[in-house]
Amino acid sequence: MLASVVIFGIFLVILVGLQREFLRYDGEMRVALFTHPAPLSVLARLRRDVLDSRGYPSSEGAWEQSPSILLLDVVGDDGRPRVVVWDFSTPRMARRIERFKGKTTSDWEARAVPAFRVESWEAPDGRTGVLVTARDGGGNVVVDQILAPRAR
Repeated sequence: MLASVVIFGIFLVILVGLQREFLRYDGEMRVALFTHPAPLSVLARLRRDVLDSRGYPSSEGAWEQSPSILLLDVVGDDGRPRVVVWDFSTPRMARRIERFKGKTTSDWEARAVPAFRVESWEAPDGRTGVLVTARDGGGNVVVDQILAPRAR
């Protein structure tokens, strides 16, 4: 009986130590996504565009794929093909431009957002997705998500 109480006590001490370490780490690496609505709205629109995308064109007008520019082939609400340009090249701003036949059909922007970065990500099934990261002015991670188009 005494041995089982000692083993249980050691187990509890280990658990309390792990919990303390977890809380310290959580405080250092806190994700600040919900502290301001702008990053959340950018991420929601970006997620919808990537999920509905049919491909990644290499260029559209003056824009080319890069870590600060994401180009997506999508189908518009009217059923016609569109190109969506996500432009994160201006500091503290995210811009979404929808284009049809070389002309801008809609333009949306969010200001006071963290520095977004987009990269290609290869899924195990061969689909190409998008790794989206964003850091605030202090270098803290605000967004770190992988978005992949729906399977077709």
